[in-house]
Amino acid sequence: MLFDADIKSFFDEIDHTWLLQHIPLNKTLKFITSNWLNSGAILKEEEKVTYIETNTGIPQGGIISPILANFVLNGLEKVVIDSIKSITGGKDFRKNIYKDGKRIKMLSFKVKTIRYADDFVIIATSRRIIEKFVKPAVIAFLKERGLRLSEEKTKIFSLMNGQELNFLGYTFKYRKNWDLKYSFFKDRIGKSGIALYPNKQKVKEVIKKLKEIYQKNSNSSAYELISTLNPVIRGWSSYFNMGESSTYRGYIRYALYLNSWKWAHRKHPKWGKRYIAKTYFLSKGTIYSRNKRDKWVFEGITRSISRYSDKEEGKSRLLLDPNTVVKTVTARTYNIPDKLLGIHAYHQNVSELIKFQLKANFLSLGKDQGIKGKLIKKQNGLCAICGKSLLDYPDGSNMIRPNYEIDHIIPISYKGSKQSINNMRLLHLWCHKVVTLSRYEENK
Repeated sequence: MLFDADIKSFFDEIDHTWLLQHIPLNKTLKFITSNWLNSGAILKEEEKVTYIETNTGIPQGGIISPILANFVLNGLEKVVIDSIKSITGGKDFRKNIYKDGKRIKMLSFKVKTIRYADDFVIIATSRRIIEKFVKPAVIAFLKERGLRLSEEKTKIFSLMNGQELNFLGYTFKYRKNWDLKYSFFKDRIGKSGIALYPNKQKVKEVIKKLKEIYQKNSNSSAYELISTLNPVIRGWSSYFNMGESSTYRGYIRYALYLNSWKWAHRKHPKWGKRYIAKTYFLSKGTIYSRNKRDKWVFEGITRSISRYSDKEEGKSRLLLDPNTVVKTVTARTYNIPDKLLGIHAYHQNVSELIKFQLKANFLSLGKDQGIKGKLIKKQNGLCAICGKSLLDYPDGSNMIRPNYEIDHIIPISYKGSKQSINNMRLLHLWCHKVVTLSRYEENK
């Protein structure tokens, strides 16, 4: 049974008094935070400017708003677990039923809370547990912070009744005969289970966003247009790479194809279809898609020559294929083990969680990766010199952002290949400096 909760006007109704009493800041920082929270807001509508007092809530878009909002809901998981202790009497969330001194069955009362920012779902074994124990505890928890549930949007239901759960951009759905490969969960028989796929609204939103990019770049070159499109395609495909995402990626791929044609026709209204195809889609007959026979790939070429290319022509950039840029993997790949669930960014074992996530990300790397992506997969995320993770500092701590570079095994100055991936490797920045200095000493 699912408790799909929705907090009404979350950012607008947070109680400042509670927040300032409980946030772990010194007096000076609390004073600054209090002034910032109560500074008010200016609303501008056409030529009318209105000042609005902010006695409650947190400004959306503020630099520390996500941190404060997350802090407000800290402890929700513990409250949910404690709410059923009156019927379990312990931490195992199970209760034995006896008759005539003999145990006849064992009931499970385990609950699970999944939360991201202000969106959360609670899973329980029955509707009665949610309605009698969990929901009242959640309402009391929110009320203390000046918050409340939205009765219109909050639902208690089971996926087995044909309803769907929309959570964090994904749709979860149950079927009795689920023969698809990437089901999120299967029962013991293996026929019925839960699968997930991108929410249809999210697919429409990204197609609209891509269409706007085409329209805004009507005067740009194909290379510049593709450079703007590719990060959006890669980011969307990387997030929606679980479950049955491949079907919806096909919709995006088709939308890209149509919009690329429209963009080329608007840019060159006097060109015929064959010349447009030869210039932008079949210029090299590139095989760069899921179907090896498909040569229709949108391409942009610059006049400047790439330092990583042996060719005398300009740099080339191909439009990414949403189907192949990132592999679609089963959601179980990202199912974090219980021993890692309690680890946060400041935990002493945070490196273990990072290693688990890196391994999952390697499994989803597609063939349409850039040079660094291909090298990361080839080297299993390890530096080719020191053998340590590319996301680690020399002391073993984790870096905030990647700090590695491409090194040519046979330097270009020694006539080594510029573009062959076999002549490239990824090194830590400091390992790369050591290699460069050693080569300099050898050439003295």
